[in-house]
Amino acid sequence: MIPYFPQPVWRFGPLTIHAFGVMVAIALVSGYWVITRQARRRGTNADHAAALYAFTAAAGVVSGFLWARVFGANGISFTGMELGAILVLAICLAPNPAKFWSGADNFAYAFPFVLAIARSGCFFAHDHLGRFTTHWIGVRFPGGTRFDLGLLYALSAYAIAGLVVWINGRSYAPGILTATTIGLVAFSRLGILMLADSRFSDRAVAVGEVALAIVIAIAAVSAHGCRPAGERALNEAGTHSALGPKLSGT
Repeated sequence: MIPYFPQPVWRFGPLTIHAFGVMVAIALVSGYWVITRQARRRGTNADHAAALYAFTAAAGVVSGFLWARVFGANGISFTGMELGAILVLAICLAPNPAKFWSGADNFAYAFPFVLAIARSGCFFAHDHLGRFTTHWIGVRFPGGTRFDLGLLYALSAYAIAGLVVWINGRSYAPGILTATTIGLVAFSRLGILMLADSRFSDRAVAVGEVALAIVIAIAAVSAHGCRPAGERALNEAGTHSALGPKLSGT
């Protein structure tokens, strides 16, 4: 079992810095680096992607704080951050339908990396306690060994990030990476919530994320499939040239 440790805190005069805040900051900076690198790799405008990321991340932080206040919690809600960021991103990408899915896929690629690092901060803060357990992955809290959902969220996000990297190295229709990422995050969240006495609202949001992933997948495949064959071929040729030569037999 994992030994319990209090959240690291650093004090510099009147300023108090918590490990959770440090991890969230690292996550946001890492996301900026990942999304600009991904934009260049996919042949899209890296400067535009970076500016959109900064705006979306700021909107997510604000919505996370507001969501927490509405539901009577302290700090910042990851649910509020996710939903706020997705909404703002969709609004910003909507004026350019031709590049909507490619832009969304750039963010979907970066999202699990941001989530994994930020959820590691939840583990340091121990602010998502699960049920009592005797499992080896339980944390020996002073009041008894429990699942630490922050740890489980982080581990699942790291696994999703690895899978997203694998998918990204293959040819896929625009929008599929977005749907896959949201779906994997939602299904993993539903599974982890089974280990907690979670509120109905938490599970409802996770179910909503699964439904959103299904809707995105259908919309993305329909949009890609309804394009003229010549246009699809040109788009795919442009994508392959940006990624480099495709190996035969893959």
